[in-house]
Amino acid sequence: MVDGDTDRVLRYLGEVEELAEDVLSDKRQILNLHAKQNQNREALRALQKDPGPSEKVMVCLGNMFFHLPRERTKEMIEKGEETEAQSSEATCPRPPTADEAHSVCREAAWPSA
Repeated sequence: MVDGDTDRVLRYLGEVEELAEDVLSDKRQILNLHAKQNQNREALRALQKDPGPSEKVMVCLGNMFFHLPRERTKEMIEKGEETEAQSSEATCPRPPTADEAHSVCREAAWPSA
C-alpha cells in the first residue's frame, strides 16, 4: 500500500516539474520578446529624434553594419515589430489559470478510482 502511494507522489512531482519547466521556458521566451520590442522602440525613437542631415543611417544587421535609407530602416523595424507580435501570439497563448493548472495536476497524478 505504501509503495502505491509513493509511486503516485513521484509521478505527481514529476508532472509538476515538467509543467514548471514549461512555464520557465515560456517566461524566457516572453522576456526575450520584450527585450526585442524595447530595442525596436528605442531604434524608432532614435530615428524620429535625430533629424540628421544624412538621409542614410548606420544599421547593424547581425554582425555587419550597413548604410540604409532612413525611411527604409523605419519600415524594416515596423515590419519586424508586426512579425514579432504575430509570432508571440502564436507561441505564447493565454497561460492557464491557477485553478486550471491545479486541476490538470490533480487529475494526472491522483486519478479517481
